Amino acid sequence: MKDQAKTKQTLLEELASLRQRIAVLEKSEKESRFLAENMADVVYQVDLNLMTTYVSPSITRVLGFTPAERMAQTVDEQLTPQSLKLACEILAVELEREAEAGTDPNRSRVLELEFYHKDGSTRYLETYIRGIRDPQGKLAGFYGLIRDITDRRQAEEALQESEALFNRYLENAVDGVYMNDLEGRFLYGNRTCEEILGYRRTELIGKNFAAVNILTQRSLKKAVQLLQASSEGKSTGPDELELINKNGLIVPVEINTSVVQRKDRMIVLGFVRDISERKHADKKIQDTLDRLRRALGATIQVLKSAIEIRDPYTAGHQTRAADLACAIAAEMGLTKDRIEAIQLAGSIHDIGKLSIPAEILSKPTPLTEFEFRMIKEHPRLGYEMLRDVESPWPLAEIVYQHHERVDGSGYPRNLHGSSILAEARILAVADTVEAMACHRPYRPAAGIDQALREIEGNRGILYDTGVADTCLRLFREQGFRLKEK
Repeated sequence: MKDQAKTKQTLLEELASLRQRIAVLEKSEKESRFLAENMADVVYQVDLNLMTTYVSPSITRVLGFTPAERMAQTVDEQLTPQSLKLACEILAVELEREAEAGTDPNRSRVLELEFYHKDGSTRYLETYIRGIRDPQGKLAGFYGLIRDITDRRQAEEALQESEALFNRYLENAVDGVYMNDLEGRFLYGNRTCEEILGYRRTELIGKNFAAVNILTQRSLKKAVQLLQASSEGKSTGPDELELINKNGLIVPVEINTSVVQRKDRMIVLGFVRDISERKHADKKIQDTLDRLRRALGATIQVLKSAIEIRDPYTAGHQTRAADLACAIAAEMGLTKDRIEAIQLAGSIHDIGKLSIPAEILSKPTPLTEFEFRMIKEHPRLGYEMLRDVESPWPLAEIVYQHHERVDGSGYPRNLHGSSILAEARILAVADTVEAMACHRPYRPAAGIDQALREIEGNRGILYDTGVADTCLRLFREQGFRLKEK
């Protein structure tokens, strides 16, 4: 009886253990089924004919087919022709390797294949493949994992397309486009670069610009400075350099650069434009301006002589006033071009007096009110004479305004402040100083000290403050003197 009881107890314990193992297995199966049904990837198994023998429920989420539908499909119904061809080629290679000694039986492959979706579209799936072997180790099929990489593949294709478009743009850009590293070695040059330099890009790529004869000595120094700026991460340009093409000709170019990251390093992206035609056009314009200046200068000289012959008592007045006006302008930092305008306008600022009767201009006694009104017309008359003269400067308007005053009390238009040209405000001060400092038929010279007191007392009232202060500084601190007659 004791043995029977013991046997019964043992059976009960074994039964309990079996139930526990079954429960564990059921739990494991349930968890596996949950994973298989809810995982993002697809688990599959195929035979040597590539017919699906198992596929996880996640196939429906990835490709729209149920597991039963998928297992009923042939491989050519699953893959696009190109991917089917690739899969068959890989299968053939792997079957050949099976006969080779030393082949790893646990090897695997990863392919990117294009599968049909149930809705008629296609999806790119990353397919992990590994062999299934029977107890004797013979290949019996394949199993693996499939992951949808359509979004990644589309992004890669879009990037490739974008890069292809970018490369086509670079290659066919009107301007030259080149790349070099931060040591100055050329990495790339487009078709336009080849046209500008006359070299094939293969002749320069990998070489340092300082080691090849493509820059004049002055431009080589400039290029080294630009490379230094690039090494500090700075963009440069536009800068004008002179290149030496393969035939030894100098080619003026304009270059702009930026520092960009390409893959794992910083490089210089440069844009180069041949400005030979622009330089030629600029020279033609400059030559034309020079001829115009010479012609205008000759005309001005004739007019100045005519004025001084007509009015001998003011001989040299215009020249001295113009010289003083130019000195003031230079001290104030005006450009060379504007100073030249002041010189020319100042030299003939009294041209309107050619229309005033000579007896009034040379009258030895004080002028009557009527005579003075006639004299005051000379700025307008000068403007009328000069307004149709072709000139790159507003000579007529400077002459018209040289008797205007900043408080509006001048003549002939009573202009105020900044409505008077800066050149005319300068000439107004110079004209006043020269006129007061020098003798006139109808009055003796007041002298330079009195003239400067006039300017000082009316700075900001009649005369521009900055111009007045500059004039006073020239005489009192820098020793400027009016030229003798």
